[in-house]
Amino acid sequence: MMEMPELKDCPFCGGPADIKFKNEEVWVECDKCHAHGPWHVKSCVDCGSTIEAVCQAVNEWNKRDEGKKAEQKAKLDKKAQDIVDSMFKYAECC
Repeated sequence: MMEMPELKDCPFCGGPADIKFKNEEVWVECDKCHAHGPWHVKSCVDCGSTIEAVCQAVNEWNKRDEGKKAEQKAKLDKKAQDIVDSMFKYAECC
């Protein structure tokens, strides 16, 4: 039997996450900001596919790409600095 992975908090707001079910689908969603991971189809309750689908949904939710997040943060920091610099240039000329 598959062991259920631990469910991490939301990578966006830090809020608690929960496993959601609707019809034949399962996914993980943040209770606070409602960000969600990919949906997975749960096909057969009797054969254990639901557990497998839940584990897949949780594993997808728990993925964190720290390198990509750092790269995105650096780009945003650069854009913010460019905006501040242009504001100072505008203030100097007026």
